[in-house]
Amino acid sequence: MLKAEFTRRTSQRQTGDGQSAHTGTVSVDLFRSDKWRHFVVNTAKYWKKFYKEMIEILTSRGKKFHILYFDALKKDKIAEMKTLYAFLQKEAGEDFKVENVEERLKCIAAQNLDKYKRKKQEIDFDLFLSG
Repeated sequence: MLKAEFTRRTSQRQTGDGQSAHTGTVSVDLFRSDKWRHFVVNTAKYWKKFYKEMIEILTSRGKKFHILYFDALKKDKIAEMKTLYAFLQKEAGEDFKVENVEERLKCIAAQNLDKYKRKKQEIDFDLFLSG
């Protein structure tokens, strides 16, 4: 997520074109720069604080929540969607109704979102080590 967001922001600034920001790439050398290191530190701190506070607020109010992990979603999107659906059904009860659940899951399974990805960049160093 950090690499993708850094690339999105940086490529958008380079091109000035919001469209290319979602599929654009940046020089691998930028990932060796102080700009990258500062971005990682600041962004990681921000998201850690955000999620920690959200969990504390929801927990203190007795609210239930479901954490959806991106890696698990990538590994098996149908299983994750079924788990999320079961959670929503349990927590919302009769108020949560979705028509054609199986058809919708088939639609999700059939989606190939690879065309929206950036071209893979070979990086021969660890992005998260200082230096």
